Amino acid sequence: MAKLGVARIVIARSFNPTSPPNMTTLLMRRIAAPVILLSVCAPLHAADQCADSPCNASVAVDISAAANMGLVDEYYGDKKGGWTDQGAGKDLSGLPLGEFMFGELAFDIANPAANEGKSVIMLAGGDRMYFPEEVVVDVDSSTESKYLYVLHSGAWMPQAGTMVGKIKVSYDDGTRRIFKVETGRELADWWNPMTLENGFVAWTKSSRGGKLGLYVSEFELSGKRVKSITFSSAKKAAWGIVGVTLSKRQYEMPRSQPMVAMPGEDWRPVKSSLDVASGSALDLSAHLDGPAGKHGFVQVDEDGHFYFEKAPQERVVFYGTNLCYSANFPEKKDAARIAESLAAYGYNVVRFHHYDDMMTQKSADSMTPDPDMLDRMEYLIAECQKRGMYIMIDLFTYRQIRLGEIPEINEPIRSGFKALPPVLPSAYENWKTFAERVMTHVNPYTGKALKDDPALVGICPVNEDPLGTVWKDSPAIAKLYEGLFEEWKQENSVNPQGWAEEQQAASRFLNGIQLKGDRMYEDYLKNELGVKVPLTGTNCLVAISLTEPRSRYDYVDNHIYWDHPEFPGQWWTLPYRYTQLSAVEAEAFFPRTLFPARIAGRPYTITEWNHCNPNRFRAEGPILMAAYAALQNWDGLYRFAHSHNIDNITSESSANGFDLATDPVSQMAERLGALLYMNGYISPAKGFVSYAVDASNGYDVTSSWGAEGFAEPIEMLGLITGVGSVWAEGKDAVDGPLTGSTRFAADADYAAPDKGLLPAMQERGVIPEGSFDLEKGIYVSDTGELTLNASEGLFKIVVPEAESFTASRAGHYEGELVSVDLSGAGATTLALVSLDGKPVAESRHMLLFHLPEQVNTGASFANSDMRLLTDWGKLPHLVRVSKAEIRVSKSQSGLSAYVLGLDGKRKGVVAVKSLAEGGFSLLLDNSVGSEAPMVYEIVAE
Repeated sequence: MAKLGVARIVIARSFNPTSPPNMTTLLMRRIAAPVILLSVCAPLHAADQCADSPCNASVAVDISAAANMGLVDEYYGDKKGGWTDQGAGKDLSGLPLGEFMFGELAFDIANPAANEGKSVIMLAGGDRMYFPEEVVVDVDSSTESKYLYVLHSGAWMPQAGTMVGKIKVSYDDGTRRIFKVETGRELADWWNPMTLENGFVAWTKSSRGGKLGLYVSEFELSGKRVKSITFSSAKKAAWGIVGVTLSKRQYEMPRSQPMVAMPGEDWRPVKSSLDVASGSALDLSAHLDGPAGKHGFVQVDEDGHFYFEKAPQERVVFYGTNLCYSANFPEKKDAARIAESLAAYGYNVVRFHHYDDMMTQKSADSMTPDPDMLDRMEYLIAECQKRGMYIMIDLFTYRQIRLGEIPEINEPIRSGFKALPPVLPSAYENWKTFAERVMTHVNPYTGKALKDDPALVGICPVNEDPLGTVWKDSPAIAKLYEGLFEEWKQENSVNPQGWAEEQQAASRFLNGIQLKGDRMYEDYLKNELGVKVPLTGTNCLVAISLTEPRSRYDYVDNHIYWDHPEFPGQWWTLPYRYTQLSAVEAEAFFPRTLFPARIAGRPYTITEWNHCNPNRFRAEGPILMAAYAALQNWDGLYRFAHSHNIDNITSESSANGFDLATDPVSQMAERLGALLYMNGYISPAKGFVSYAVDASNGYDVTSSWGAEGFAEPIEMLGLITGVGSVWAEGKDAVDGPLTGSTRFAADADYAAPDKGLLPAMQERGVIPEGSFDLEKGIYVSDTGELTLNASEGLFKIVVPEAESFTASRAGHYEGELVSVDLSGAGATTLALVSLDGKPVAESRHMLLFHLPEQVNTGASFANSDMRLLTDWGKLPHLVRVSKAEIRVSKSQSGLSAYVLGLDGKRKGVVAVKSLAEGGFSLLLDNSVGSEAPMVYEIVAE
């Protein structure tokens, strides 16, 4: 491969790698996510013959002299290492060195081992202003080039259409040409790359929860000899150049056609329904024990689980949902029907969330609830309680703090308010005033204030408030915290030397304020208002630094999302970008990252989780969450959300975001999750491994978005047995098998949290032989009931009362009594579950779920990979054509099978074929009939 070029770097600011960063640098919000999978080279189609003869191949430009970063990075933000300086795994490790081919285009990837550790050019922008702003690459070539190709990517990308940099090409004759590089055209974030107008995905590395990648962009030159190429940053994003190639001819880039989902051979309509017929097989409300509160206040037992004070012998678990914005405030004529609909899912709890802003919009200040809005919410609360649904509430979510209410911060505030009550008395008084007015107002429909109502089972004083995520929400708040941090260092004689010590100091400082705020909230709610229910806090992130504050809560809460939308243009404005990845194939990244963030001996709930629409695999979500929550013996799951607006629950609507109310395939999977979780069909793990966290490892990262979680091996161990963390500072020992802090390395039950953790635990007998295959991504729970096979894209549940197969592709799948042959394209879940609580072999009433992919009619995507959504579409909903044969080797005799509508009513009959060896089989074909069935009722009549 021909190579040419030398380089000059223009550094616009000084950069001392040994000087410690300031507070702002330490706590930057990270955009790229943590990482795990593989790398591929995208195809490139050959173009027509060159106009000139002979036809020269592309000539790679040697950029090694200009390179300022390596490929591999070890520590986040330490101004050393590789790529965007975002830490281990979030780098270009695995990128081929030397000749890198994108179709017929050849790039030269500099070998850092032969170039003082440097391989790529990183330019300043986003959260990385310490990179150079301009680099000049001198080109030594006699070639008359017609095209320039750049292999590049970046991080912290602004909205589409923003110029992130320029490329200036200077010719031998003294002329030059300048090209703009814009987001959405040449570049998007390297996290979950996708084809752009002039940005073609050339390399990807699968990751923990997504993919990382590089783009190739094309620029037409003047056919002259190139003297130099200057790359300059607009400082809007960190821009990385990995390779540069000149060519005499144009190469045809890979493109795909837009996709629009329409009824036909591939997609079939399904009739949605707001409500479920009372008493039907899909009505799970009979599982509820109303009215809520009749057993007294919820409490926490010595084993770290919930119970009611009047029924201390019974374990309590919660399965619920969220209502957001206007969905909290229905008209009274709709409230009873909405409550009935929620109860039909089997929900026994509702979280009233994102209500505080709408409740105060019409008031004179941000602390006073509007009487009409409060009345509407209280009426809905009463209707839910009647049916056995408990209440959980946050006391600050997104309330707009008015100008002047916090004198020290002379601006309106929303999310940034979360950082202020612990450090500003005015903010604390603001929070207290609103909390008092909500908690002490007597609900006229229950006769109780929330603070006195045993139907209330949990309070989060401030939603999603880890300080690392909010301390710099505005320049004024960041300045306040910068000053407090400097004061803290002086008062505590802390003089950090280098990046790592500064990071640890910042983490200790933030945790101190977090703990102070938690004590303030608890003191006010419990000692002044007399609240009797458990409290939680810091209810998002898996950052190890949150172990200390979480160990002080009555219970621990967390949030997780799979394939949350990203916004290549305006936030919350189409188009939306998605990964379209399967969580099963990602070794259950969702929900395994949550496992070690649980605190041993404390209840654990997940009050926000979603496997987001339109991810093709989203039927996985409720099954994975229910199964692993049961294995880990968690105490509550709350879907986010049932609805964000009242329209979605008062009229039938096409899918348009997070809302379960507009998502039929998720509605059916949610009922399957309820049956598995609430009925206790899946057994808790037999063992438990503790992750010891103390001062030696508990302050290494701050609680910022994207902050490092726990060592990945402890997450993987949680797919097999129980895991959780222990705040071990001040303790001489931790009971049972453990990992984490090396302070306990001499303990016989200790194993290091590295790739040898699972083999070590197997050797010690903590997990069974044959319970994992790390190379294939196979993990079997120590109960034998759950099998995750990432390489095959299969998650299997086999318990006496249910057998379930969640598959990414067609194939033959075997359980114990149930086997399925699945044909057709796309991801599908097939599950047979008992409704009468008896084992499948004895059950006389079962549900059979057949859940393929689902979209709206007319849903439009920029490409066939469905990664860029351009139009949500409209009703009716469509499901992908799918066929399956299911065989059950043992069963009751005389079974009938009915097609159910999504309203739970019987719509038709399916032939039940008796097997010669006993049992039965069914042929499922959703292409037959005017509407595609998704669920069947099997009953002995």
